[in-house]
Amino acid sequence: AAAEQQTDERFAREASLAGLFDLKAAELALERANDPDVRKLAREIVEAQTLANARLQAFAPTAVASDLTGEHAARLERLRQAKAEEFDATFLAAQS
Repeated sequence: AAAEQQTDERFAREASLAGLFDLKAAELALERANDPDVRKLAREIVEAQTLANARLQAFAPTAVASDLTGEHAARLERLRQAKAEEFDATFLAAQS
């Protein structure tokens, strides 16, 4: 039972990190994207991730990440550093 709980918490932690990355990346895209379709996608991601993160918070409140760490933080920083003309492609690549 304890091992199963640790697995659930690990899953919730990883899911929350991925969701937080998606949310922060999409919020950045709302500010920086050049293509209207990319901004539309970013709005959809913000809406979906806000709902998903709230549901995850209700499911596993102690396992939910409040800040990005490790590879997720590095990926967001690369997105922040993208040149204006490269931002849309960089954002879309980060979504896959």
